[in-house]
Amino acid sequence: MVTNNFILRLKARQALAGHWQTALVVMLVASLPSWLAQIVSLLQGGGLQQQLLLSLQYATEETLSDPGYLLRLVESQLGASRLLSNALSLLSFLVTPMFTLGLMHFFLELLRGQKDQSWTVVFSRAKTGLKALGVELLMLVKMLLWAVPGLCCLLLLLWAIPSGGGVSQHGLSWIITLMIVGYAAMIIPPIIAYFRYALSMFFLADHPDWGCRACVKASIASMAHQKLNLLMMQLSFLGWSILITMVSNMALYLLGTVLYQVLYLGMNLALSVYMNCSLCAFYLVWGAGRTDDPLKVAGDSGTVV
Repeated sequence: MVTNNFILRLKARQALAGHWQTALVVMLVASLPSWLAQIVSLLQGGGLQQQLLLSLQYATEETLSDPGYLLRLVESQLGASRLLSNALSLLSFLVTPMFTLGLMHFFLELLRGQKDQSWTVVFSRAKTGLKALGVELLMLVKMLLWAVPGLCCLLLLLWAIPSGGGVSQHGLSWIITLMIVGYAAMIIPPIIAYFRYALSMFFLADHPDWGCRACVKASIASMAHQKLNLLMMQLSFLGWSILITMVSNMALYLLGTVLYQVLYLGMNLALSVYMNCSLCAFYLVWGAGRTDDPLKVAGDSGTVV
């Protein structure tokens, strides 16, 4: 069975027809933990990443040469003044996977014809919250492991470069080429790994009795020949994102900052509903809709790489 992404997005729009209000509320509730953490972090000066970027942007040679500068910056992010922000960030990290499962369960049932759902379905997978967190961590560790070979190549290359700088022009061109290859080997495999594991949370939302490894193995088997298909599905929403940015920037000049923020968040919320429902339709075809059992394809003792 061949189903292109246009048909899957059409199924998502048909399922959402008449149910946008509930879907928006479900998405809003599922997004609240991360939104609250981001807002509090911005009110307290931004997170560690923003602070590092600002510090590097305005740093002088003296501050950059100080070995304890970055250490003091990190310590300032972990101090008492950042306690609320760090606590909310930790809470968001712990509970967001649970809400994600509830969100996926809502869209899966909507696509299967269950039209009379309440917004409280976002809490329907609360008992599977720890397992959802386990799947997220397992996916993260696996993706990081895929970056290790490229990182080792880069470190080995940096170690092999002569410290005195006595490198010929020909040798310099080889070093630059090898560094580009090393960066590619560090970035591309984790991206491929992401698409291998992309359906893991969908399987857990659909089968809450499954274990973490079983969900990841089922995703690997289901995505064996669908990685490019999923990439094209996600890229198909890029035009909507650009349009939202353009309209929001126009609203910033015409309506002011407050209405701009409301409009921007509202349109992104609607796009997230559409996008997540389409991804659930993708799962129903290439994951749950497989004629064979993905766990049997992966094998009971199959690897989870």
